Amino acid sequence: MDFNTQLPKGDNNEVWLPLVRKIAMLKRNCFAAVFEKYFEYQAKQEVAATNHKRAVIPYRDDETMYVDASADRVIVIFSTVFKDPDDNIIGRVFMEVGTILF
Repeated sequence: MDFNTQLPKGDNNEVWLPLVRKIAMLKRNCFAAVFEKYFEYQAKQEVAATNHKRAVIPYRDDETMYVDASADRVIVIFSTVFKDPDDNIIGRVFMEVGTILF
């Protein structure tokens, strides 16, 4: 892997804007790569044929995402710990609305 830490010289947006956009997309592209892999598993119906493992993404402190593919869907589970009492109320309302809608 070749990585260059030199920044372009200049004060105008024409020099910095392309670099800023690439840096901004780096996290998104890395994060999306995991989902793309499981969407490909599901689209190609390789779920039963291969012995793939569930992706575990430690997202933040006390937050983890799990991604897995089944024959007809990609499943994303978001695990979090609500520490603030207001967050507990928001989480409870979210779960109640989810059960009504789904």
